[in-house]
Amino acid sequence: MPIDAFFAMFGILAVAAWTPGPNNAMLSASGASFGFRATLPHMAGVAFGFPLMLFACAMGLGQVVASADLLREAMRWLGVALLLWVAFKIATAPLPAPLSARGAATSSGRR
Repeated sequence: MPIDAFFAMFGILAVAAWTPGPNNAMLSASGASFGFRATLPHMAGVAFGFPLMLFACAMGLGQVVASADLLREAMRWLGVALLLWVAFKIATAPLPAPLSARGAATSSGRR
């Protein structure tokens, strides 16, 4: 890989790691919901997964996907199916308990 491409990828990685985005929002929500210790595996996945994805693209995986029409079309439709499934799960999720009920449950010893 040419050195200028390496520095460009490093710059993208550095900026993406510190800007608020979906990974940081998910980590914040997970930390608030489950605590720091339970969120550590999620943090490790983000910390290692995103650079691994950039590395794979830098090594040529992006070019493989761009040149394989059938693979690109299959990934597009799988992405549509995944988004529809997630939207369905969100739409049919039970509503959270009211704050007053949660406060009463924790003060009575149930959790």
